[in-house]
Amino acid sequence: MSTCWHKPLKDIPYNPNAAKRLMGDLTELMEWKAKGKLRYWFLTLAHRHHSPISQVFLGPFNKPAIVISDYREVSDILSRRDGLHFKRGIKVDSFKGIIPHSFSAMETFDPRFKPNREMAKGLMAPSWLFNTNSRYIYRGALDIVRIWRTNPQLEPRSSRDVANDIKSFAFATIWAAAFGFPLGGFDESESSKSLITIADDESRTQESDRRAARTQWPEEFQSLNILADALAKSFYSPFPRLYHAINNLRPAVRNAWRTMGKHTSSYNIHTDPNTVSSARNALYQQEHRIAEKEGRKFDPEDPRSYLLAGYDTTAGAIIWCVRHLFAHPDWQDRIRKDLYATYPKAHHEDRLPDYAEIQAERSSLLDAFIEEVLRLTTPVITVMLETRYDTKVLGYHIPANTKVFCNLCQSSQAYVGHMKKESWVHDEPELFKPERWLVKDADDKTRFDPAAGPMLGFSAGNRGCWGQRLAYLEIRIFLAVVLWELKLEGVKEQSWDLYESLVTAPKNTASVIPQSNDHFVLFDNWPY
Repeated sequence: MSTCWHKPLKDIPYNPNAAKRLMGDLTELMEWKAKGKLRYWFLTLAHRHHSPISQVFLGPFNKPAIVISDYREVSDILSRRDGLHFKRGIKVDSFKGIIPHSFSAMETFDPRFKPNREMAKGLMAPSWLFNTNSRYIYRGALDIVRIWRTNPQLEPRSSRDVANDIKSFAFATIWAAAFGFPLGGFDESESSKSLITIADDESRTQESDRRAARTQWPEEFQSLNILADALAKSFYSPFPRLYHAINNLRPAVRNAWRTMGKHTSSYNIHTDPNTVSSARNALYQQEHRIAEKEGRKFDPEDPRSYLLAGYDTTAGAIIWCVRHLFAHPDWQDRIRKDLYATYPKAHHEDRLPDYAEIQAERSSLLDAFIEEVLRLTTPVITVMLETRYDTKVLGYHIPANTKVFCNLCQSSQAYVGHMKKESWVHDEPELFKPERWLVKDADDKTRFDPAAGPMLGFSAGNRGCWGQRLAYLEIRIFLAVVLWELKLEGVKEQSWDLYESLVTAPKNTASVIPQSNDHFVLFDNWPY
């Protein structure tokens, strides 16, 4: 029975009351989970214990786990010590249940990790993003503007929950880039219809209406959500392999696997394998080469990793951006004016800048706004690792096989007593101030500086978000189009309630009231 009780690690702060309970910190953690803020609980520990490192007790029979909230230490672990002193542990088993041959399902020290990650790098090249992703993102953003402006179900100044609209936008655009044709088939007009259908179904105000509408969602959308939900739930399981083995027997999950397999097969029929025109095509060919080299059976499952990486995380980031636009309406006006100055030709011609213009020239204020949103409220809040061997963290001895939670969100201000001046300790790091990312260049022009301060919104090192360039591009194009065409007005007393799945984001981006920016004319016939 003595193994049930907690044995704190020497000198590392902890909650004495939790150490005396059989369930440890789990009791309090479950209370936060009920509020949708389980991951945010980890961010409170630095202030609670006045320390950048603390330990928590996650139930009986478990060793103490470590929580680190120091930017430099987290950055060092992720950039230089991951794979040497640290491993991903059961997180790898979670990914294996959904995307077994993806690098996410491999330890950093696995010899297969590097070639599999390199395989996906080409999908983030600027030329690839411009030729493959940009036009689908731009078209999806235009459809969202049309939905928010002209939806016949909306009375003047009526409200609309835009969080689910954004999710449908992210899904439709990543699907089109993955398979080389829009959601709904090869006809781009069908893509717009599918996006609008998903958005309208998702944004119904009555829960009964939403349940009734779910049967109308495209099966691709349903299947990806089912697999994403399974992956998210496996993160909370102490035995993810067993969880997936049982969960995969459920009819809904089995049908989701069949649907994804069906689309993989139909893609091979409809697409010339010698033409690299989509992410699926590129991954298909490279996976085939790697499978031959490793002497294993070819498994064309790679689009799942691309879809999962480009859907939920990006949607969460955009939802956070829109939520902050509601909370800081002055930044809407500032960004819009900067967009007009950044694209003067489009402004003079009373038209939207096209996707090529948005990708070629960047608004400094928009980039600063996005960076500050991701610094404070990144969709991925915490990364869990395990120690491979006995090691030291911030001077403390940590035994082998100890779970270590590295806080990404707000790590730069979680314990400012350990921060230097260049980390904004004297610049109110807990506040939302996008201007902290703006600097004056040699010509006295204001420009965005991504290295102006500490930032871990996309993690770091070999396991950092490989789709970071795509995420920034999608967020930038979406916000540029929406802010150019619309003024977004949120209802009073908007909720900051959260949902937690693969990512953490506002549960309801809150019944926004789209107010048309009448100075510009929205195209009736979409030219892109």
